[in-house]
Amino acid sequence: MKKIFELDRRIIFLFIALAVVVPLLFPLRIPIIVDKEDSKAVYSSFAFIDSLPENSIILVSFDFDPAAAPELYPMGKSIIEHAFSKNVNVITVALWPQGVRFAENALNEAALKYDKERWINFVNLGYKSGGVVAIDNIAGDIKKTCPRDLTGRSTKDIEVLKEVNFNLDKIAVIVTLSAGDPGVIGWVQIGKDKYGKNIIAGCTAVSAPAYSPYFNSGQLIGLIGGMAGAADYEQLLDSPGMASSGMDAQSIAHICIIAFILFGNVIYFIQKRGKKID
Repeated sequence: MKKIFELDRRIIFLFIALAVVVPLLFPLRIPIIVDKEDSKAVYSSFAFIDSLPENSIILVSFDFDPAAAPELYPMGKSIIEHAFSKNVNVITVALWPQGVRFAENALNEAALKYDKERWINFVNLGYKSGGVVAIDNIAGDIKKTCPRDLTGRSTKDIEVLKEVNFNLDKIAVIVTLSAGDPGVIGWVQIGKDKYGKNIIAGCTAVSAPAYSPYFNSGQLIGLIGGMAGAADYEQLLDSPGMASSGMDAQSIAHICIIAFILFGNVIYFIQKRGKKID
């Protein structure tokens, strides 16, 4: 009993670290039940993408940096995979410079899986600085604002952009994956309020409550919040990935913490009772 009282706290830290790392390396695939009512905003996002006819075009804006990538990158990957699985074409931009590489990785992985071709089925237009001004310019004339794609090819010669000219015509929905400003609010102000486009937002868990009123008011047709929202989307897509593994790690870590709390309280009361007997 004395050894338990003198347990080195670093052993507890080691257990927590293992509880997080092991499920990430070896996903447990703990069942995630997606309730249509409880996950209404995520389900609405999925249902809209799922309802798009073939050869539709969506615009996905990667507006985040590596700090938010564990929550937002899985969303982008799932949405692009979903679009390609429905033969929907994808255009990506980034209002944050670090978002360009995440967009490129998500496009390449999904294109390989669904046999899609750059410039025919998708294009990465790279980073655009300027925040809301950049959004307004992209919405007004995307080819003038982005004269070349990430590879340097003229946007006038890119097949997937052939029918996309002014006011984001032919764009079925704008998806913004946002870790802050510029991001959701800018796309709502310009994309929705000025041009009447459908907007789906993906955001970090801590930001989701701030954007819920936009979904409730109809300014957003879908809202995916944090890793839990990304995991829900993966489940709806029937393609568990990084977000589902992250939820595994989070669940096991929580169980581990609760077990240590209970264990600590039991030891405390045993120690207290022993002192009374003495």
